Amino acid sequence: MQEPETIALFSHGGSGACVLAHLLNMPFPYVLTVLPYDLTSIITLEFPVRPGEYVHPRIELFNDMAHTRAQDGGPVFGR
Repeated sequence: MQEPETIALFSHGGSGACVLAHLLNMPFPYVLTVLPYDLTSIITLEFPVRPGEYVHPRIELFNDMAHTRAQDGGPVFGR
């Protein structure tokens, strides 16, 4: 079995939603309205591969903004 690989994509609003729509096989307007996310948020998708089966992407983490918080829980920006 092949080792899992990690791919990182960096994008802004509309282009990120476009990628999500394509990867999740959802209409673009649906993704824009049902899956809104903040600027600089982190989204993690898993692509579980099983021999002989279709790959169905799974959202593991959505709209994570923990990296914008300081240790004390306050925002990192604006200090």
